[in-house]
Amino acid sequence: MPPRQPLPRTVSLFHNETLDSFLHRLAAANHLPADQLLPLLKIRRTKKTPANTLLEPLAAAAGVRQRALELALPEFLDVDTDSDAIDKPGTIGRPRSALHTAIQRPACRRCTHAAGITMPVTCWTTHDRNVCLRHRLWIGNGIANADEQVDISRLPDTLRAQRHHRNLVARVG
Repeated sequence: MPPRQPLPRTVSLFHNETLDSFLHRLAAANHLPADQLLPLLKIRRTKKTPANTLLEPLAAAAGVRQRALELALPEFLDVDTDSDAIDKPGTIGRPRSALHTAIQRPACRRCTHAAGITMPVTCWTTHDRNVCLRHRLWIGNGIANADEQVDISRLPDTLRAQRHHRNLVARVG
């Protein structure tokens, strides 16, 4: 098989982005329908697809290193819950982590714009992350897309509570 080349247009990686979100952004940047990207790359994806069979061709097509793609998209990492050490790629679907309560939510619209991304991004997050502390936006429950994110800079108690909760989770778990 000849070495794979990157697509004409690449997209920036975003931390904890879902695989589907990344694929949609990559397809849109190359003016392709999202459902035609994987067949074009000769990749077959099912729920039982081992992540490492998708990782190499996708990294080549996106023009990024495989390790960078693994770190940005948690669905490629399998974390051993006993030692919290990164082990091996899992199967594509829900990210495997010590926090198995990961849910999909729109990323903070200001964080994505700061990263140079103008399209919507969906990220894996935990139920307790409801506020983007950097940009003071509500990104939690009730938000279906990035346009609905509300500025809460006038609610200092909410910001303080999110910061306090984040610190408690970091300390106690």
